[in-house]
Amino acid sequence: MKQSDYQKTAFQSVKNDGYDICKSYGLWKNYHVFNVAKSAWKGCIVGIPQFVLVDDNLRTRFATLEEFNEIFYPPSSSDDSDEELF
Repeated sequence: MKQSDYQKTAFQSVKNDGYDICKSYGLWKNYHVFNVAKSAWKGCIVGIPQFVLVDDNLRTRFATLEEFNEIFYPPSSSDDSDEELF
């Protein structure tokens, strides 16, 4: 299956809820992840991104908060957790 098939499926699953933007975010745990938004939000600060997950059978669902955290804040690959950010 092509990436465009997953994206089309993700978009079709949310368009009736007013979402009209659907951008690929990558792969996560055998899901294709898409960031969906509404163009009416342009220029607004709206909170956390909305992720739609699409599996290989083209089933879709919104990511839970726990899944969002794993996708958006992946664990660090290095062991520098004590390193200061600033």
